[in-house]
Amino acid sequence: MLEVLAILSAAAAGGLRLAFPLLLIGLLQGDQLWSQVPVLRHFSPYWVVGVLTAWSFLEIFLAGSLWGYRLIVLVQLCFSPLVGALLGMTVATATATPQWLSGTLSGLFALVLQLVQVGWFYRLGKLPRWVIVGQ
Repeated sequence: MLEVLAILSAAAAGGLRLAFPLLLIGLLQGDQLWSQVPVLRHFSPYWVVGVLTAWSFLEIFLAGSLWGYRLIVLVQLCFSPLVGALLGMTVATATATPQWLSGTLSGLFALVLQLVQVGWFYRLGKLPRWVIVGQ
């Protein structure tokens, strides 16, 4: 049961922000960086750190304006299932859960969270203050 909760919490982090949870997982692994993350281990760690850091700053600073936030929402809606699946499969490597199952469930959970966030944004015209982490 604890493994399922860990996978869902990783997927929730990927559903709310894209780059920061992946950046945090890589930096907490020390010298290995992204050797346990299924897709990111094939790329150079320098490129991965650069891209994830740049996107983390963009998520924080573009959230201040309406048009910037709309751009972020569009990109997050497209990539949140992928990031959620990556985070779920990364957590599943430490457990006995099959990677394909945890990747599928965590990707769907991240997509649902992102769809709820998009629904709030378009229903209210803005996100509630407690949802925006960067402000």
